[in-house]
Amino acid sequence: ADEVAWQLLGMKLAEDDDGLVVDRVRMGSTGAKIGLWRGDRLVGIGGTPVRSVAEFRRRMIEVRGKRSVLLSVARGPYEYNVDVPLSQH
Repeated sequence: ADEVAWQLLGMKLAEDDDGLVVDRVRMGSTGAKIGLWRGDRLVGIGGTPVRSVAEFRRRMIEVRGKRSVLLSVARGPYEYNVDVPLSQH
């Protein structure tokens, strides 16, 4: 799990052989508001594929300071692109 994902989006990520999986979503968080579910796959940030927590962290650092970021999320056979507002703390 990664602290950046938890602080900014309210989700815990886990890595498996297929990439990043949403392991937990905090109630009331940005992740919950955009409809993330446990078991969803995070496949990209800002149009760039991500397959590890390290890649996720790198991409989130790159987009820090922006108002929003485009997340690519897979659920079953479907993939969604969601423009996500970033919490400004």
